[in-house]
Amino acid sequence: MNALRQRSPLLPFALLAAAVYAAEIVAAQHIAGSPAPGVLAAAVVLDLAVALPAAYWWFFLRGRGATLRVVPVIALSLAGAWAVLPPGHRGIIDSARFLLVPLEVAAVGLVLRGIVRSLSRGGDMVERIGEAARAALPHRAAADAVAYEITLFYLALLSWRARPHVPAGAAAFSTHRRSGYAGLVLAVVIMSAVEGTIVHLLAARWSVTAAWILTALSIYGVVWMLGDLQAIRLRPTLVQDDALHVRVGLRWDVRLRWADIEAVEPRGAAPFPRRAPGHLRATPLGEPNVVVTLRHPVRVRGPYGISRPVTRLGVAVDEQASFLSHVERHREG
Repeated sequence: MNALRQRSPLLPFALLAAAVYAAEIVAAQHIAGSPAPGVLAAAVVLDLAVALPAAYWWFFLRGRGATLRVVPVIALSLAGAWAVLPPGHRGIIDSARFLLVPLEVAAVGLVLRGIVRSLSRGGDMVERIGEAARAALPHRAAADAVAYEITLFYLALLSWRARPHVPAGAAAFSTHRRSGYAGLVLAVVIMSAVEGTIVHLLAARWSVTAAWILTALSIYGVVWMLGDLQAIRLRPTLVQDDALHVRVGLRWDVRLRWADIEAVEPRGAAPFPRRAPGHLRATPLGEPNVVVTLRHPVRVRGPYGISRPVTRLGVAVDEQASFLSHVERHREG
């Protein structure tokens, strides 16, 4: 059994989970006619919300110092128990779900502690927050989504004194000045403050709840734009000895080895294609002024952990001539 767990823990856990759910579905069908329906319902919840998460911990987390990663599994198991139990016998789940609150608080605290420790080591804050989230959460997609939201709020609210991090030996090229993106964000923030107040007052005449929902969405939009602007300002594109690191804030991020690059050249008079297969416009706003052609498709990371294969990138840099000169020297070297 130990050898099987080491080779492929997913298969034995999946078989165990399927067997447990099959047994609990059969048991749930007899709850109504049971002399002690409450006891039988509690047993179903215990098996699904305690035994299965414990098995998950044993197969995947044991000895890794990541016990709090089992919290999402417990939450999903409670949802599974709610689906298995017949209506009228789900009251125990309403009580059991409150046990998740301290665990969820502890999990959030673990993520934040990891982020603080990561940021104290210096380096790129976006990468550090992503590392901390992936270390604290079990699933890559969930970790990337949490990291994106935390990074967005951190950048929008707490990073205004920060300076761009440029690794030793790298040449950094900003991407936001030529496009006027900062001015656009400032104008949108001012308009959102005025329009959001007006919309809130009008909507409150019909529904106070709807008014606050609209206001919350407006505030989130402002936070997103400020965070996006800060990410673009603090994460310039880098020309390094071994690679060209193209970054557009939190939108797109790809590290291209020089051997992967076919050509780096100014964009011609024709607009860069928006939806052509394999093309990506990696600019804060407007047309790119440099086109990077790759020898083969490379996956570019986007927000919330999404990615897409790309063969040509349209890049916007504020100092085009200097950028092309640095690139040429590194490619020749």
